[in-house]
Amino acid sequence: MEEVGKEFNVTRERIPQIEPKASASSATRPGRASSSTISTRIATLHSAVVAVPRAASPLQLEDWILAAWVALAAPALFQAQGGGGLLAPSRPIDGLLWLVGVVGAAVCLVTRSPDQEIPARPLTTGIPSMVAFGMFLVGVGACMALGIPTWVGVAPTVAAAGFMFVYPMQLPGIPTEPPVLKDGTRRALVVPYCLTTGSILYGAIGAIFGSPNLIRQVFISVAGSTPAFIPVLIVSGMGMVAGVAMVYAVLVYYPRQIVRPETGRILWIARFAVFLIGLVFGMGILSALGM
Repeated sequence: MEEVGKEFNVTRERIPQIEPKASASSATRPGRASSSTISTRIATLHSAVVAVPRAASPLQLEDWILAAWVALAAPALFQAQGGGGLLAPSRPIDGLLWLVGVVGAAVCLVTRSPDQEIPARPLTTGIPSMVAFGMFLVGVGACMALGIPTWVGVAPTVAAAGFMFVYPMQLPGIPTEPPVLKDGTRRALVVPYCLTTGSILYGAIGAIFGSPNLIRQVFISVAGSTPAFIPVLIVSGMGMVAGVAMVYAVLVYYPRQIVRPETGRILWIARFAVFLIGLVFGMGILSALGM
């Protein structure tokens, strides 16, 4: 070994000097990373993997509940209560659901989630005012369906709107900001109000067309006898979808934006599409039953 060392000009005295340099160069080699860098990369990768399901699944539990409701429960209630129009009396189940929904929406309107900002003048913004408008109409309909005084259904809306109008004034003895509720609690409270969409739409169909079966018969007969009117049917169908979208916006989109603001057109288009499929399925069930 010493002869080999002499051949390459390496002695025992130079070996300790070479080893630290080699270890130092290996520690600073670009291809290797420190343990802290590796931990940071692993944490970043884990966060990205965890975030993928949230981005890939825009539909929430409320969307599936609403779609199932308009596809199965709302048609069953419509048939059980004798069909009829939107303002038909003696609809106790619908009226009770509407009243409970208005109360839940009123609670969501006057509260906020822990991470939500406090609006300075809430009633001047579009979304709270649209929610209050929808609550007023649903409250009046609940009273007509239950046969009770109108003020019972209107009172939650008036109380919520009054609080939202007064608290920014910072008057003595009145809270200066909305109370805080957990996000999950507010999401649960707004669900009954969103479910009123089903009975209101089926009631509107009953008031305008008489029954979903009549809509199907008209479309089939006109398309079969006079194909030239098919574009008219397409435009009529688009108009119906636009009307359903307006009801969906007032009773579903705006209230859920109060609870948890979410942006993204594709997100809400997907949610509305699922809702629309459930509604068409429910209308098909009623048509099959001859209603």
